Amino acid sequence: KANYPVVFHCIAGQDRTGTDAYILEALLGLDEDTLALDWELSGLNNRSAGFNHKERYDGLVAAVNKNFPAPTVRERAEKFVLSLGFTEADIAKFRAIMLEP
Repeated sequence: KANYPVVFHCIAGQDRTGTDAYILEALLGLDEDTLALDWELSGLNNRSAGFNHKERYDGLVAAVNKNFPAPTVRERAEKFVLSLGFTEADIAKFRAIMLEP
């Protein structure tokens, strides 16, 4: 708690940042429409020719859905995080910190 608040970003503030936010917010139970909107907000400043933020988001969702099948996005995110070596206790602690009353 001495390190709150926590900030994460990548050099451009998108893609990796959006992916991290997608996974973390999915763990917290945000719905898929909200996750998509938040992802989109992470790419608003990219004016690069050929950059397709929606295509990247669709790729992320497709990969998570394919590799971590489950009925809800929250459960898919849990499977992904567990595959990285985190534990159920880690997920519970994260939720307790982020969703504290």
